[in-house]
Amino acid sequence: MVYLVYGSLKTRVKKQVSIIVDSIFKDEERNVVELDFLENDVEQIIDECNSFSLTSFTKVVIVYNSFFLSSERGKKKISEEEKEALLDYLKEENEDTSLIFVLDSNKVNLKNEIYKYILENGKITEIKDIQKNEWPLFVETYFKKKNIKISKDALNEFVSRINSDYDAFLNETQKLLLYKDNNITLEDIKTIVTKPMEENSFELVNNLLYGNKSKVLSIYQDFKVLNIQVVRLINLLTTSLSFLDKVYLLLDENNSEQDIIRILNANPFQVKIAIRNLRNIEYSKIKKAFNDLYNLDYKIKHSEVDPIYAFELFLINF
Repeated sequence: MVYLVYGSLKTRVKKQVSIIVDSIFKDEERNVVELDFLENDVEQIIDECNSFSLTSFTKVVIVYNSFFLSSERGKKKISEEEKEALLDYLKEENEDTSLIFVLDSNKVNLKNEIYKYILENGKITEIKDIQKNEWPLFVETYFKKKNIKISKDALNEFVSRINSDYDAFLNETQKLLLYKDNNITLEDIKTIVTKPMEENSFELVNNLLYGNKSKVLSIYQDFKVLNIQVVRLINLLTTSLSFLDKVYLLLDENNSEQDIIRILNANPFQVKIAIRNLRNIEYSKIKKAFNDLYNLDYKIKHSEVDPIYAFELFLINF
């Protein structure tokens, strides 16, 4: 049997592959060979599928990074001869070998002949992304299965902090479950779950523009604990400033708050805060912050200043 498992959520893709392998072997001794399409060519894949094992009749060959099934440009593809060779193998496949193609992308080429063959003769599993509006129910269901209650405000805050990031969801739920086995509250979320870096940088920019030095330094310390490099911090701040700049321009074009949320596909709360800030902060301050960060980034990358000292000086003197 030939399988294809694909999707952009790598952790869930990997889990689905494990489920397939478990279903194939059940209680048998396992014989699993892992290949990488970026390192192994089609001939090597076919040879591995046809080779016999001395320890087990059943064999699974997993081919990771199967980008020849992707519609993405710039990814490794296969030649016409390789495609024909692979199709010939699939039509007369080794009955003792299960072949699993794995693609960490949701962009498959539906017109690809090998994809069409798998669709008709094998099994394809698409791991779909969790949409933004689906996260509250997804999280609530997860905790419900573990017999853990989570309050509505705690649920909303948790979803906000993981920011539609599945890996962040896994990491933060593991942390939560180490401390709580029931009744998760808003205070638990605020204490245990890390805010996304983008949210912290947004808060840092807001306090920087308002001149709240003590809060600025407090947030900066949080970044230091996370061991975030200064260049990365500059990029985060620049992104937050760019967001303010976009909101400013849209407001200047007489767009409403709801229009801006829709146009930027942005967090409604962040748009509301940005609009409030723009009513109380001179636009020239945003431009000054842009220029100062640009100059700081240039000096750091050209080894003209010590990154940490120069960045801290920027925060204090802005």
